[in-house]
Amino acid sequence: MAAVRNFATIGSTLVLALLAGAAVATPPLPMPPPPPDNPAFVAGPEPVLDSTGDPRVDAYRDRLLDEGGTSWRPYLVRLFAGIRADPQLIACFDEQAAIVEPADFIRHYVTSERIARGRALYRVLSGRAQAGTTPPEVRLAMWGMLSDFGDRPPQHDAIAALLVLGAHDRGARGDFQLHHAARLVVAGDVPRERLRAGDSGRLGQTAILPGRFDTQARDGNGDGRKDVWSSRADILASLDVGDWSAYPGMPVAVAVRPAQFDLSDPIDARRARALEQVNNVPANILRRYDGKRWAGAQQGWAGAYVEPYGKAGPAFLVLPPAWAVNSVNPYRELYFNDDHDKGFALAAALLADAIAGRPVPDLPAAP
Repeated sequence: MAAVRNFATIGSTLVLALLAGAAVATPPLPMPPPPPDNPAFVAGPEPVLDSTGDPRVDAYRDRLLDEGGTSWRPYLVRLFAGIRADPQLIACFDEQAAIVEPADFIRHYVTSERIARGRALYRVLSGRAQAGTTPPEVRLAMWGMLSDFGDRPPQHDAIAALLVLGAHDRGARGDFQLHHAARLVVAGDVPRERLRAGDSGRLGQTAILPGRFDTQARDGNGDGRKDVWSSRADILASLDVGDWSAYPGMPVAVAVRPAQFDLSDPIDARRARALEQVNNVPANILRRYDGKRWAGAQQGWAGAYVEPYGKAGPAFLVLPPAWAVNSVNPYRELYFNDDHDKGFALAAALLADAIAGRPVPDLPAAP
């Protein structure tokens, strides 16, 4: 199991304590929204629904229709018409969800091909102003991980994908996300033919949860639409995550030497215990990977200390704004928790640093 520890300086103790408390106090899942009023959408007789080809999906579909009552049922029954369950959807989801260790995330996502393509795009985009504080190399890294810079666009009808995933208890809460996706269609915000999802059920090349589309999708080119399916400007604008304003020009993942402690020594033992704490771990406990001292503003850094490869190294300090990148991981299990002890953010951080031309330590080759 790769070692992953939260790391913070003394000055950041209060802030991270509040963050940790917020993560523990997970709010209950919200109820599905009411349908928008669209009489034309429900005009005419209800269609007769055939089997989707998967009894489990059929049962889940029928339960949603029964629970929809007089408000949602007329809309859902029309949206479900003609849906066939794709048996490969669950297999693809499970294959990606099986990537859980930081080292495996790095091997899967940080490839020479993605670095090369990201650098080419970075040369084009880095000088352009973008709304938000997320650096362009971080946005490009996430875009490359989610859809190979558009070469792997979402292929599934979102309603069908969410129906299958919800029936098989995969991804975020199925009925809540399905109702939000349905609302986008019924309200006319996104045409059904454009509402495409990946095998995670998330929308567009940015893998946005349908329930967060209104707040996370952005109009990056001013045309009045939020097209996270085909507009590069909208895609990159929608990949603004976290608050990077306090870290201008900083590397995303700071390479450090793995912590080597002699537990028989009282001072080393105290330092080792400090790395296990959520807060209050001074920066000078760790050495930089190149052996240099922490300088200037680096003394005030906070982050997640990650040892993907154990004591063989390298280890990394993932800065706090990068933690929010984990919310972009389409296969994460939890809806509210940012899971900053997972490897998706570390892989994005290393890919971003490589795209921007910052030095990245040699990483162990894939087995």
